[in-house]
Amino acid sequence: MEELTNSSEIGAITFKPETESSAYHQRIETIRQISDEGMLKRIASSDPDYYARQIATEKLSDQSLLFNIAKNDRDYYVRMAAVDKIRDQKLLFQIVMECRDDYYVCKEALNKIYDPELLENVVSEADDHDTRIMAVSAISDQDILKRLLLTIHDFSIRTEVIKKIKNVDVLRNIALTDNDYYVRGIAVQMLDDQSLLETIALNDPDYYVRNEALLKIENPQVLLEIIKNDDDFEVRKKAISRINDTHLLDELLKETSDNFISKKIKKRKEEIQLR
Repeated sequence: MEELTNSSEIGAITFKPETESSAYHQRIETIRQISDEGMLKRIASSDPDYYARQIATEKLSDQSLLFNIAKNDRDYYVRMAAVDKIRDQKLLFQIVMECRDDYYVCKEALNKIYDPELLENVVSEADDHDTRIMAVSAISDQDILKRLLLTIHDFSIRTEVIKKIKNVDVLRNIALTDNDYYVRGIAVQMLDDQSLLETIALNDPDYYVRNEALLKIENPQVLLEIIKNDDDFEVRKKAISRINDTHLLDELLKETSDNFISKKIKKRKEEIQLR
């Protein structure tokens, strides 16, 4: 905390240069009592002591001045105090877009944005990945989320958007047709339609998506079909782990000629018997 080295006049009270902490605290308490907006603006804009600027900033209402302080003050605590007093949604959006290197100030401004269209703009326009993710987490409007799925190309952002989608038809379409395998897999995780999951587990071209689908399949006959026919060993192994009927496993053991699969079947039987 900076000490006063020059006489500082606040209103009708003048403080002579002193180093004693009591004089400093008296000055701060005096600032706390000021109600004159013009005097507060001068202190917040130009006082050499950061704490004096912070206290004055906390009492300001001028949104334009608060915006300038949030962007330009040299002290972190003063900038945060300014953001805390800003109510104008567009100014908060500007801080997010222009102060991305000032992480916590940017985050604080973003946390105060509730306008869904401005949040959508952050997701679409911001350069910083974490900022875009935070904006997605604040969006609940389903129309905006669906629009973002069509306009955003970054798979990791789209993944976060999908997690907030509630419309089953939208999720179904993504799971069946999206070009990105990981995005399809995330959509599968959010579906419960057994018929759809079986179709995906048997037909999706990517092993990751098939694996995600089979983890939710309840029909043991479909699991048997996957074990017998899937091209990927890991998918077949995962399907074995989903079967709880030792009789089915015995039948499967008789039919398979794959030594690795046989070992997995035997291990699965042992796991079931130890329960």
